[in-house]
Amino acid sequence: MVSIVSNILTMSSLESKQEKSNIDKVCINHIIADLHSTFKQQAKKNNISLLAKQQMPDKETEIFTDKTKLIQILTNLLTNALKFTHEGFIEFGYQLKNNNLEFYVKDTGIGINPNFYEKIF
Repeated sequence: MVSIVSNILTMSSLESKQEKSNIDKVCINHIIADLHSTFKQQAKKNNISLLAKQQMPDKETEIFTDKTKLIQILTNLLTNALKFTHEGFIEFGYQLKNNNLEFYVKDTGIGINPNFYEKIF
């Protein structure tokens, strides 16, 4: 519950320009590796395979972004995947699409009812 409230407050602060973004050069591969390390024990404890996909060399995944916010977003997605996946796997990473990095989390969990897609996304 605290996490949800914190996320809502962060989004509200960003939208009202009260919170600044801290843009720096970061290596996406390092973030993916760190998140894998953070979540692998919990996945193992739940008997879930956790797969981290890094499809490009480190140098090619250096981008300018707010590292803290990116980690927060990916952490929330991984936490939800672990919460709703009771068997199988969770895969996360990025892929290059139209010269942009697209992040993803795939899992064999219960999924989201398609009726809620528009509200969520």
